[in-house]
Amino acid sequence: MPAKKAATKTTKKNPTPPRVTSKPSAKKTSGTKSTKSKSQHEKTPQTKKSRTIKAPKPEISDSKVRNSSSFAKAESKAKEYAKDPKKLHKLFEDAAEKSKETPKGPFGEMWAYLQAMIRLIRAYANGTYREIPVASLLMILVAVIYFVSPIDFIPDFIPVAGFVDDALVISLALNQVKADLDAFMDWELENTSKKS
Repeated sequence: MPAKKAATKTTKKNPTPPRVTSKPSAKKTSGTKSTKSKSQHEKTPQTKKSRTIKAPKPEISDSKVRNSSSFAKAESKAKEYAKDPKKLHKLFEDAAEKSKETPKGPFGEMWAYLQAMIRLIRAYANGTYREIPVASLLMILVAVIYFVSPIDFIPDFIPVAGFVDDALVISLALNQVKADLDAFMDWELENTSKKS
């Protein structure tokens, strides 16, 4: 009986030490590294997720955007641009170029009206369309200047969220000038039908 117990003890002891002593550095270091890398990988996506979740949900309101320095700059530029056809042409070109690279999602149904605003600026600069009140023209210019500016209330380099404030400004403008834009688009349709 004692011999059997001793044999059992050695049998129990023999498998355990080789496992612990034969691969301690490989298992511990690789295990530690993999644990660290797993924990780092696990933490990194959570951090990134939390950042990306926070970025698209900035708390913005009409008043915050209207009171921003970016909006004030757009307003002051609009008055200059309204008097200068060259600046209007440049604004049209910049806006047309930027709209090619801009995701339409944040704008939704307003996208067509943004495009109409851009075309109206070109028509006004060319002198082919002037049937718009000055206040409406200025509001359209403010919206398009704000849209063109890469650094505004929410910078445009932030994916998707960077255009939320732009869409808000377009919406603010649209509330004031929708009837004028509809009239402009009717004018465009009449002119295209006359040409054809």
